[in-house]
Amino acid sequence: HSTSRRQRQMCIRDRGYKPFIVSLPMSAALCAYFTPQAYETYIRSFIRIFEQMGIPCLDYTYDIRFTKHEYYFNALFMNLKGRKVFTRQVLEDIKQIGTLD
Repeated sequence: HSTSRRQRQMCIRDRGYKPFIVSLPMSAALCAYFTPQAYETYIRSFIRIFEQMGIPCLDYTYDIRFTKHEYYFNALFMNLKGRKVFTRQVLEDIKQIGTLD
């Protein structure tokens, strides 16, 4: 396990990659069913691990800018409008944290 981690880190460093983690937003309908315990188990715990590795994380899970019904086909998938709005924000945030040159 630690060998594969070292190999990934060497590959990232040697090739000049700057990884980051993006947690996708949820629709308002899905937020209603995603408990704080589920968030901690499935999202937040992994974000902490990546942050300890020095990998920036952008967590949009409960970001109210992206919960609008008009951004989704259904409770799970963003439509074209939602994807465009979200992608623009992610790119802007990546620029702010200095990961995208």
